[in-house]
Amino acid sequence: EELWAPVSSHIDQSLAGAEIIINGSGSHTEIRKASYALKLIRGASAKCGLAYVFSNLRGCDGERVYLNGCSTIVLNGDVLKLGEQYSLMDVEVLTAVINLDAIRTYKNRIRSRSLMAASAPSYPSVRVEWSILCEHVFSRIPTSPLDTVSFIPPEEEIARGPALWMWD
Repeated sequence: EELWAPVSSHIDQSLAGAEIIINGSGSHTEIRKASYALKLIRGASAKCGLAYVFSNLRGCDGERVYLNGCSTIVLNGDVLKLGEQYSLMDVEVLTAVINLDAIRTYKNRIRSRSLMAASAPSYPSVRVEWSILCEHVFSRIPTSPLDTVSFIPPEEEIARGPALWMWD
């Protein structure tokens, strides 16, 4: 629900210094919903200056709802990775190398964001004295944005959704 809420929590988290938002979602399928979700994700990422990882479930919930996947990784409004919209694969893994300095530079260019962050209340956080960064990662080039993003047409969504629901 974080992404769909009128006042999303990623806004306060970003103002408090968060650079990566991870949204584990169970968003059910609707016609053209994947395109709308991507607009919301890109807007959140561009507005706040952050990496937004949207991990959506795929498959049937065991009753009447089908979850269509379409997980996404977006950086500062640019789509880095986009998962398949409908698929028979049980698991799909998306990865991207993100330069956190690109996020910090992007945030610094948004003047109103800096002013809002200065007056925003603090967000609960936990400081740790360790890092999960591997040294060999420094040699990897950050993932480039996708040139084009496209979704299957509504007619194909209508064909695939019920078929995959029955299959699963």
